[in-house]
Amino acid sequence: MIFEEFDAEKTQDFECTEEETVSFAIDNDEKAEWAIEKLKDLKDEYERILSLANAKMDEIQEKINYERERYEKNKQFFEILLEKYLQSAKVTTTKTGTKMYKLLSGKLTKKPDTTEYKKDADTLLVWLKNTNHNEFIKVKEEINWLDLKKKIVVNGDTCIIADTGEMIEGLTAAKAEGKFEVKFE
Repeated sequence: MIFEEFDAEKTQDFECTEEETVSFAIDNDEKAEWAIEKLKDLKDEYERILSLANAKMDEIQEKINYERERYEKNKQFFEILLEKYLQSAKVTTTKTGTKMYKLLSGKLTKKPDTTEYKKDADTLLVWLKNTNHNEFIKVKEEINWLDLKKKIVVNGDTCIIADTGEMIEGLTAAKAEGKFEVKFE
């Protein structure tokens, strides 16, 4: 095969920018086929390594989950015991009603009960609108980009509204180069 010298160096990393002169050019179908095969091999090796790494990460994640669960169970056990102890200790109560007891290794605190709200945002919003409580409704302004984009004309990096000729402040344009892809069969 013509490309044996390239295959011999399987671990070689190819790197090239448009400005660099390359000693090898793809100028016929045979070389293009070789390059596609090389890309497939590189992709296969990447996927193999990725698969190994994912398996190892899964194994590590299992260990983390096990230790987290173990920690949470033990934490809950000791917190229940410490909370019972706090009830019998000579606590200090703050202005907000928090009970506190200091020890050498830390402090135990118990905040007072509060009200927890469970909201059905859609139903609540309809109710607020229907009862004219608009002061409790936030209105978020945002750009209607899809409609604005349809009206834009680009001149260099300047954006102009086509209908009026107004230059748009806060918006510039730059050419985005099309993406080249190799798709494997």
